[in-house]
Amino acid sequence: RWIILLIDLFIVTASFAIVEMKDIYGAPQSYSIGYLATCWAAILSVYFVVIYLSKSYTCVIRLSVIEDLYRTFMVVCLSTCMLIVLNLACYFITSGENFYSFWNLFVIAIETFSIMMIERLCIKYFYMRVMAASNTSRKRVLVLGTSLNSLILANALKNEINGKYEPVGLLSTK
Repeated sequence: RWIILLIDLFIVTASFAIVEMKDIYGAPQSYSIGYLATCWAAILSVYFVVIYLSKSYTCVIRLSVIEDLYRTFMVVCLSTCMLIVLNLACYFITSGENFYSFWNLFVIAIETFSIMMIERLCIKYFYMRVMAASNTSRKRVLVLGTSLNSLILANALKNEINGKYEPVGLLSTK
């Protein structure tokens, strides 16, 4: 779990760096290291708090892709909203100076969400491959009955990631 949390924070850092590289090389103004460090620290700390409190880094292997998609989307949306509020607070406190560009926050959110979903899909795929290679001792079983419930049970047993049983057929009682 902690490795996934660290990878998520690295993804946020990489998204920030990509946006900043685009801005540094595309804009004539110069950025100070202190400004970039402050922006990076604020963005990373907000994402860390939201990811840690929502526990979106847990159960990545057990959850379906749709549930992971929803959890990751909520983390990114909540983090972006918090950063916008922080940006507006800095704007009003410093009387007209934004902490960070709103468009850059949205670009970071889109990049972070996309890369996090690719990361989670890769983790699921890698785990399935490792478990399939190491777990060749599944017991072969017959499922009793030919009704819809028996078909659902056989399909669930077949698709279970760490399953102990492999259905090989259906046996009718009639």
